[in-house]
Amino acid sequence: MQLLSQPLCWTKHGEVDPSRPPFYRSPVFAVLDGRLCTSFGPKHIEKGHKLPGAPALTSEQKAAIALAEQIAEAQHHAMQLRRGDIQLLNNFTVLHTRTAYVDWPEPARRRLLYRLWLSAPDIRPATEYVKEWEAGILLNGTRERIVL
Repeated sequence: MQLLSQPLCWTKHGEVDPSRPPFYRSPVFAVLDGRLCTSFGPKHIEKGHKLPGAPALTSEQKAAIALAEQIAEAQHHAMQLRRGDIQLLNNFTVLHTRTAYVDWPEPARRRLLYRLWLSAPDIRPATEYVKEWEAGILLNGTRERIVL
């Protein structure tokens, strides 16, 4: 997976400071300080490489991403969150995703999901992916808040 150990372009999903590019570069697999660090978001990478200023993905990179997706799918562990469940994942070592769902039409029955990103200093060395999301970005007109 040498190709996925090279920096790839990841979209910032439109959360862009006008003075910076609309993408950042980070590998899927990195060994930093002798420790494996992973981040994998095929759609985020594909979108990142389509942004202005980013190079197009090569056919070899596309094949490497597709192979990594196949391996991840073959090794996946399916689970279903139920009311009151808590799921803790280490974003430095675990590849994870969500499947689609259909919500209830009645507001009282709709899914309520809180996502809390905890930071554990020194759990793993930070890749550029981690640095980008740890730093965050506040766009004009936005503010940090929690609404209950």
